[in-house]
Amino acid sequence: MDCRDTISVIVPVYNVAQYLPECLDSIVHQTYQNLEIILVDDGSTDDSGKICDQYSNGDARIKVIHQENRGAAAARNAGIANASGTYIAFVDADDWIEPDTFEGLRNQMGTADIITAGYWKDYTHSKDKITECLPAGTYCRVEQIESVYNHMLYADNGNFDDTLASIWNKLFRLELVKTFYRELNVSLHYREDTIFVYTYLLRCGSIVVTANAYYHYRIREGSAVSSEYRLFLKDVNEIYLYLDSLFFRHAASDILRPQLQKWIVELSIYGLNEKMGFSEEVKVPIYWMPYQDKLFGKKVVLYGAGKIGKEYRRSLLSSQISPVLWVDQSYAKLRQSGLPVDAPSDIQNCIFDYILIAIKEEEMARMIRKNLEAMGVAPEKILWMRPVTLFGASIGR
Repeated sequence: MDCRDTISVIVPVYNVAQYLPECLDSIVHQTYQNLEIILVDDGSTDDSGKICDQYSNGDARIKVIHQENRGAAAARNAGIANASGTYIAFVDADDWIEPDTFEGLRNQMGTADIITAGYWKDYTHSKDKITECLPAGTYCRVEQIESVYNHMLYADNGNFDDTLASIWNKLFRLELVKTFYRELNVSLHYREDTIFVYTYLLRCGSIVVTANAYYHYRIREGSAVSSEYRLFLKDVNEIYLYLDSLFFRHAASDILRPQLQKWIVELSIYGLNEKMGFSEEVKVPIYWMPYQDKLFGKKVVLYGAGKIGKEYRRSLLSSQISPVLWVDQSYAKLRQSGLPVDAPSDIQNCIFDYILIAIKEEEMARMIRKNLEAMGVAPEKILWMRPVTLFGASIGR
């Protein structure tokens, strides 16, 4: 019998029958066995509810709540209301976790109020490890916690709001969660976990950051993150009003509110470009297009298919410059998401005038240039300029 403190694990479930068994197996087989597992079936119309009941019948630690469909935030709140552990964690029903997730998080957390970890982005045939932009360690004094606030929504280096804003790579104290969770807007369908995490962080006296990655975040087409959402801007406005009021009342208001304003501007632009279903012709430009006069009428290879590469390609196409080839080292993964990206080695079979490198980091661009020259590309045909945004900052996500 594991007599250690109980961890309540909340799993909101909605129409994920294909992935749910893998998720639940990863939870019930944890090395840390003293768990209270609460599955909230949020009005599923597939077999998800039946699968929840089957697992509950075979494991006394599992409790199932069936409710009408109200969204992920309401499902989490239902789980919290029924939780009784000392700590609480959240797992999305289409993801899964490493066997030592709760053992590792609880041991590293110590007496802190929260621990935040890295995670894995899992694609069909590959995965990327994502780590927190904050250095690993314990932040317990006022000045240390303020260093967390300095990067909470937005950092000058463009690394913002990645792992810190996510709810599922963390362990929280349930007692602290229960002081505020009913105040949150459960009607939000976008970034509803962000306001939960930020509200919690502002109440913390100590924070632990670990670079260890335990959580596997599944990238799949048709998920809530990747699908079109036409009420996006309504949600962003409500998030802004809530967080601005929250930050205004906090001692670190002068640190948090300027970040919030930048974050909301960038989030809104992201939504206009990616979530509203707008055509390519009306999407908001993010980066200034370099070498445009030089490239006009030329055969161009675009190297890089990240956020900068996507923006450069959009700008090239709007200027009637159609790239003869679009390449990226992660071409296989990008093809899975529907992008027409090829391998850099295909450059050798292509006739071109210039190669435009769409990469932010100078060191990475220098390495790509070196590799291209080793392939026999003339140096004068390789173009790179540090990307310049039209809004004075780096658009995230």
